[in-house]
Amino acid sequence: MTIGSCMKVCYNSVDMIESMDQDFWDRHHARHDSTWLTGSSLDRYLDFFRLSVDHLRDQRVLEIGVGLGQATKQLGMLCGELHCADISAVALDRVREHVTQVYVTQDLETEPPVDVALCFLVTVHCPDAEVIRMIDHTQLVPSGRLYVQFSGPMADGDIPERAHEHFVANGTHWFRTRGEIEQLIEQTNKRIVQILAPQRVYHDGWFVHDWHPVILQNR
Repeated sequence: MTIGSCMKVCYNSVDMIESMDQDFWDRHHARHDSTWLTGSSLDRYLDFFRLSVDHLRDQRVLEIGVGLGQATKQLGMLCGELHCADISAVALDRVREHVTQVYVTQDLETEPPVDVALCFLVTVHCPDAEVIRMIDHTQLVPSGRLYVQFSGPMADGDIPERAHEHFVANGTHWFRTRGEIEQLIEQTNKRIVQILAPQRVYHDGWFVHDWHPVILQNR
């Protein structure tokens, strides 16, 4: 599968140097900034992680990172319970009426164990320590699964210098190879069930890279 021109690149110089903390994300959520926020649909989640609606129907589900809330609203009509976590309180306020409970990501460990957890387009903006913390703090039932999307360079190439300068060196993006993903997971309380085939992504003319769908479970 190829995802064409899926990300718009028009970051301004202020955004490129400021800390990507809660204030940063609250500000961008407040203005529905599609430069930084996605409007991913439930179908996109299902397609990317090779899931069907039956995997989610009547289940207790956790969505980590709600974006603009499109998938959240669809999940809310499908799941038995939907719990959502996000760094941004503004983002959570947008979806609150559609979900059972919301949590800022720092409180992830207080959410109840879930059957399915979904984390899409989140880890690319998180350093290793934060990814490890989020994975560790995601509470799963014994048979539960955590589906995580990671971004990485193509298997046969590196991130181009221009993209490295604008996306990596400034601390806004983290691109991990499959080997780096495996090493990262080894430091968590989860283990890899499967890493699905990567999906090729065209970053709006800047560079081509891969998205890795990773399925985890409790150790």
